[in-house]
Amino acid sequence: MSARILSLLPDSVEHEGDEVRLEKRFLAPTAREAVVGIRVLLGELRPDAVVALGSTTCGSITLWGQADESALAHRATGNAAGRVASVKSTARDSRSRVSSTAPVAGLLESLATSGVDVIAGTGADDPLDNAVYYAVLTTVQDHARAWGTDAVPAILVGLPTGTGEPDTDGLRGVRDLIATLTSSVEERTRWDRPDFVRRGGATAQLLRPMVLPTSRAPRIGVSGGVGAGKSTVTAAFRRHGAIIADADELARQVVEPGTEGLARVVEEFGPGVLHADGSLNRAALARIVFAQARARARLESITHPLIARAARDIMRAAPSNSLAIYDVPLLVETGMEELFDAVLVVDASRSLRLTRLEDRGMPSDEADRRMTAQADMTERRRVATIWIDNAGTRDDLAILVDAIIARWFLRED
Repeated sequence: MSARILSLLPDSVEHEGDEVRLEKRFLAPTAREAVVGIRVLLGELRPDAVVALGSTTCGSITLWGQADESALAHRATGNAAGRVASVKSTARDSRSRVSSTAPVAGLLESLATSGVDVIAGTGADDPLDNAVYYAVLTTVQDHARAWGTDAVPAILVGLPTGTGEPDTDGLRGVRDLIATLTSSVEERTRWDRPDFVRRGGATAQLLRPMVLPTSRAPRIGVSGGVGAGKSTVTAAFRRHGAIIADADELARQVVEPGTEGLARVVEEFGPGVLHADGSLNRAALARIVFAQARARARLESITHPLIARAARDIMRAAPSNSLAIYDVPLLVETGMEELFDAVLVVDASRSLRLTRLEDRGMPSDEADRRMTAQADMTERRRVATIWIDNAGTRDDLAILVDAIIARWFLRED
């Protein structure tokens, strides 16, 4: 799709007397660059709706509401129509299919009623368009709630290929589609809503109501995937005087020399897991438990209850006018959500988390392995009271926590 067609589309449309701004971007004509570009772009814009323009060999404007995950390699060069792509496809026995939340049937009916020659498509006939649309759909589904809505409708529009010059009927159809799609999106003011807070590139959403106790310190579980920003959140709570129970620190303490935990570990795995001075040889223990899933489960059956008991003691000792925080990476994985008055989950896109971990010196394969082993976003959202999308800087996140405390955790006297 040529950039000229984009240039002839309006910069805004009218909706119920208000002007709705359109952001128009031309993506690079290669799959890798286009997919990366769309994910970055959507993360920056946080749109209310997305219309992706592609091409079709059909003579009618075509609307698609689904895309497949495909392993595709593209080579493309510009021409009068915008690109010529040679595609090498890696076949798969099964593909992940993702659907749009856009009201495709209603859009088709509305456009057809207005005289636009439009049909429904069963799958993008250009693999590059499919790859881009799949990236659009998965990106908006991953981040829609963090942007302030349950769903961001996105649709792929195939315009008939021709000489490369804009088609008058095609442009009218796209303009009508944008106006119709806009009217289907519920008007909302995202960041002024009482269940949302935004500071820079970091946002928080209250997913469900909280009832905080008055006779003791509220107990808040803080969790999130590796590289998401959990430590920054906990540090910000600490600056506000919160009492912190750190699962990683407690995991070290419960197996220190002279503890019940170390005695039980030695009983289970033998004296070979000790240094000469009687302290735990973590490297030797790791070689055992990471090589055998059953060994790891036995270790966790010893340490997890001890860690939980220590954390409970810390939280119980917190003054009633403070907050008791349990910083625990595996909150979801160990089913601990019922222990808390609120669960705060911090998340970020997989690509951003990978970048952060690599910047810390962690090899990319190790970072990827750790993320894959942890609970996914769906599992975390199921238990979260407050969801943080950490797409900004460390300072953004710290300031966001200040706002979260002020809005949702400060109790009126």
